Amino acid sequence: MIKKIILITIIIIVSYKVNALSVFSFYGPAEMLYQRDAYGEGMGGTGTGDMYRVNTNLINPALSATINRVYFSTAMTISNNYYTDVNEKENADSKFSLPYFTLVFPYKQNRFGFHYTNLCSTELKASRVTTFDETIGDVNSKEDVAFSLYRAGLFWTNRNVNLNFGVGVNYLFGSSSRSSSQSFLPGKDLTDSKITQDNRFQSPFFNIGVAKNMGNFSFGLAASYPMELNGDKTITSNAGKQEGGDSNFDYPATANMGVTFKLTDHFFLSTDLDYEMWGATDNFDHSIDVTRIGAGLSWAGIPLSKKFLAIFPCRVGVSYRNLPFKVNDSVVHEMAYHFGVSLPLRQYDSYMEVASKFYNRGNFITETGFSENGFLITVGLHGFDFFRRPPNRKMPRDIPKSFEERSAETGGRGSEGGGRRHEE
Repeated sequence: MIKKIILITIIIIVSYKVNALSVFSFYGPAEMLYQRDAYGEGMGGTGTGDMYRVNTNLINPALSATINRVYFSTAMTISNNYYTDVNEKENADSKFSLPYFTLVFPYKQNRFGFHYTNLCSTELKASRVTTFDETIGDVNSKEDVAFSLYRAGLFWTNRNVNLNFGVGVNYLFGSSSRSSSQSFLPGKDLTDSKITQDNRFQSPFFNIGVAKNMGNFSFGLAASYPMELNGDKTITSNAGKQEGGDSNFDYPATANMGVTFKLTDHFFLSTDLDYEMWGATDNFDHSIDVTRIGAGLSWAGIPLSKKFLAIFPCRVGVSYRNLPFKVNDSVVHEMAYHFGVSLPLRQYDSYMEVASKFYNRGNFITETGFSENGFLITVGLHGFDFFRRPPNRKMPRDIPKSFEERSAETGGRGSEGGGRRHEE
């Protein structure tokens, strides 16, 4: 019953339009999901080199070597953003998104998997009223922008005592749109206008990764090459709908590195470094490379501890990154604080993960014109084996008889033939 509820919930979530809002969305996608699992999101957004746990991190396909049975993982993220501009005008938005969906099958020393993840999905609307002369009157201008990018694919991992290796065959697809409209007061004998440009793009690409457990520490390296996503453009206006030619979106080359240190049997320290070469693309007016640094400390938990709180694995972390574009010729910085906890479920090695991220973007409001505070809450489930029926411990079964009961039934012998074995 629990599995059916989970599957139905996933279908409902996927059916909705998902967004992550940001006041900086007019310049480009501000919230990029880094394909880490819910555990890593609560630990400073780390995990690229963590080999001490079951790790469903999608950045590094080699981490599937930590999985020893059919494994399922998913999560949903809820976000709330609060904006302030230089005139102290405030606004707030809330949305949710589906970061990832992963299914892994082990076979001997190999791991095969399928994944789907929402890399970015954002939408923002703005409006203003401009007063002209008596002939025109007030003009209500609106502008909407939306951007989405998804990734789905297959991956393979080879579990090797020397070095774990993984490769992913992925398909990127997404869309972007920008709409502008002007509406006039009734009776001005002016026609409202609206023009919308929709772009769709897609392309396959590959990523690779390696990982190794060195005893007191483990590490992981991953990379992907730049790829141009191609598609078509459609323009819709008062005159109708028409084809606008080709469209494209440049996905940057990426490099990722992570190291996890085993401090004790229950404490672990993880650090990650991500570098994305957005500066080599022309997606935004002022594209720049992105550097992201994360660090986190985790408590693994003691399942049989008599102290109730010691049972639950938990973690904290911090992260920093800059957005992939400039605003008013200034770099937009993001500083975030993370917290996560794991809630064990009935099945072995199955958990509900809860992770939170509190962040600030554009703290220097005089430079970027805006300041943004917000938080993300990620709720994930992982560990369910849909292909292995758990043992039914409620069925009637024979209880072994004691030695005295067997002796009474066999005339003093512990079992059939027992006296002969003794005599021999």
